[in-house]
Amino acid sequence: MRKIISKSTKAKYNKNNILTTTENYDKFKPKQLSQVQEGSSDSFSGNDGLNKDKQEGPGFNRKSNVIPLSQVMVGAKKSHILNILNTYETNSSAQGSNTSLDYFMKKYFISHKSIDYRDRDFIYEQVYFITRNKLFLDVISGNKLAINWNSRMDSYMNRDYFLTQRQNINLPLNVKESFPIELFKLLKENFGDNRVESILKVLNERAPLTVRANLIKCSREDLLVLLRKEGFRVEPTKYSPYGVTFLSRPKTNFANIRIFNDGFFEVQDEASQLAALRVKAKPGDIILDYCSGSGGKTLAFAPFTQNKGQIFLHDIRKNILIEAKKRLKRANIQNFQLFGDKSLLHNAVAGKCDWVLLDVPCSGTGAMRRNPENKYSFSLEQLKSLREKQSEILEEALLYVKPEKGKIVYTTCSILHEENLSQVMKFCGKHNWKIENETVFETTPKSGGMDGLFSATLVKH
Repeated sequence: MRKIISKSTKAKYNKNNILTTTENYDKFKPKQLSQVQEGSSDSFSGNDGLNKDKQEGPGFNRKSNVIPLSQVMVGAKKSHILNILNTYETNSSAQGSNTSLDYFMKKYFISHKSIDYRDRDFIYEQVYFITRNKLFLDVISGNKLAINWNSRMDSYMNRDYFLTQRQNINLPLNVKESFPIELFKLLKENFGDNRVESILKVLNERAPLTVRANLIKCSREDLLVLLRKEGFRVEPTKYSPYGVTFLSRPKTNFANIRIFNDGFFEVQDEASQLAALRVKAKPGDIILDYCSGSGGKTLAFAPFTQNKGQIFLHDIRKNILIEAKKRLKRANIQNFQLFGDKSLLHNAVAGKCDWVLLDVPCSGTGAMRRNPENKYSFSLEQLKSLREKQSEILEEALLYVKPEKGKIVYTTCSILHEENLSQVMKFCGKHNWKIENETVFETTPKSGGMDGLFSATLVKH
């Protein structure tokens, strides 16, 4: 959490006249949902992990239970792993393709029903581990003219060689952690020499599995009981008052669980849950989720409207809105409307919204452990384009928010200053707006803890 101090305060400022203060999060106690909704001045941080396990080399990440391929590999598993890696790479190269690796693997397993759940989990982990280490494997694979997924697999399966190269002091840090040089330099600029290595290591770990109770149907305490009856090892999240963390990976897909299909919970990272709480929804509010995706944050704040008022979801991707509709209906949320057409949306709610949530397109650097393939598609040109789009979306939000009392909640899953505080300060300076309470919400990826996320509530001066 950052506190933004006005110029009149006597203190050291950076070039943007912003003073960063760090609060003591160790003493923080989770509050009741009603207290959090009231905008308590207490801060939430991703700096306290729920799991202290460390990575110990290839195949020894305790959180992901990756086993060295050289010890357990059999032909069918290796074939599936290589097939996934090669096919995904080919598909990703196709013009206009933006399918995530996770979504691709889900589709792959649907079309290969003969793979049982134990092998699926193993294959899933190996694909992710190899993808996370792609650049490192490229460098240690020898023949630079013939690098492909087969050569990377060979280097990974050679356990002794892999471990030896992990200790190679001549390899640069960005190579050891498999971060392309442009992205590495940018993270180093943002976090400095002392912190960047720990950030890279966390972004190469398996992310925790966290879900959120649907308060329309149950409390978090009820959900914990229901999940434990299903045989899951779970505990309450540390900061979100309605989150639940899984202490071990489920052995079945949630789609096979009745309480999921009945809408009792949704998968959502703890930081994302807390960001959704920044929309302090109440009955009768008109709320626009302008970059809604499949409605994750709407699902979190919608219960507080008690199905009174209206929630408008907008996204330019029709298939994503179809998924949002399914999720909202499953959660028994009724007061929503979906819009893919901006002109129709403008006619419906221009100047009427109490809240406009902007979960803007971004680099996703705060959540790269969930999408490691994004490391290799990152470029400074892409970042420039994203920043332009973010500024454009902020400008468009002014069309929908109530002129005097409406609020804009700007959110990213980025840990880059260029996409976060820099953007909102530029917007506020241009339009005579300000950051509410001079405070922004910010988390950094932590081992076993939350993703990296930024959120600021903007109000008119």
